[in-house]
Amino acid sequence: MTLIKSTHPAALPLLPKGAASGALVAVLGALVLLACLAAMAQSLLSATVAGWKPFVRGALTVEVAALPQSDESQDKRVRAVVDALQRTPGVWQVEALPRERSMEMLKPWLDDSDMLRDLPLPVLVDVATDPAARLQARDLEASLTRVAAGVSVDDHAAFARDLRRLARFMEHAALCVLGLVALVLIVGVTIVCRAGLAVHRSSIELLHLLGAPDASIAALFRHHATRLAAMGALAGSVLAAIIAFAAGGMVARLGLPLPDANIGLLALNLIGTPLALVLGTSLAAEISVHLALRRSV
Repeated sequence: MTLIKSTHPAALPLLPKGAASGALVAVLGALVLLACLAAMAQSLLSATVAGWKPFVRGALTVEVAALPQSDESQDKRVRAVVDALQRTPGVWQVEALPRERSMEMLKPWLDDSDMLRDLPLPVLVDVATDPAARLQARDLEASLTRVAAGVSVDDHAAFARDLRRLARFMEHAALCVLGLVALVLIVGVTIVCRAGLAVHRSSIELLHLLGAPDASIAALFRHHATRLAAMGALAGSVLAAIIAFAAGGMVARLGLPLPDANIGLLALNLIGTPLALVLGTSLAAEISVHLALRRSV
């Protein structure tokens, strides 16, 4: 006859309770917090890279240096460069930034209006090009140099390469962190369940003698581990949300640009990541107990 078919998980405390149980919840909560932060960081970085791509791809910056020793004024050379760019095939839009805009970009590093006003600042020209035209910055610079002196062209290629490299590195790092968290979680739950089996070996042998199948005993461990994991996941996800909103507020107060993050994706990270870890904990507990009981037979 089978004694336990619907035994309540609390009926047989096979996993630690009290301080030990609280420590296990704290560890699980810390793992969930780390996993949520890694997932959100990867999502924000992806959103940032996606937001920068349209501005980097097909964008050029032409710099017309201030040459006090030149016979031609800087404004005259800027007009000549703008006219030459507008006649260049593959160029969509040309905009010479006013001096005030250049001064604003330098203010975070040099907040002295009088000094900025006296500095011989170059004039920056934003150029939007057709990506299909594949204009080469070196060739364009050579042609513009024939029109005006002190001209240089930056195609942001190095910045784009560094940006893609950083994005790939952070994505791989986030995946490694998530994988490490899952591995630590599985190993930790397995160790705790094996310890519970060792401590309560006599009780489990008695249950076997009374007809309790391995599935019923494994279910007790699964229910208890799932409850502890759910408590830790809730605490970790709430703390991750608090940290994320606090960091966003600090960045906004500093005036730094925030990426257009997908709120649904962030919510999915805060809900899906803890849920996946809870399910992984449940499966790890049941499978480890099943394997241990089979070997003890």
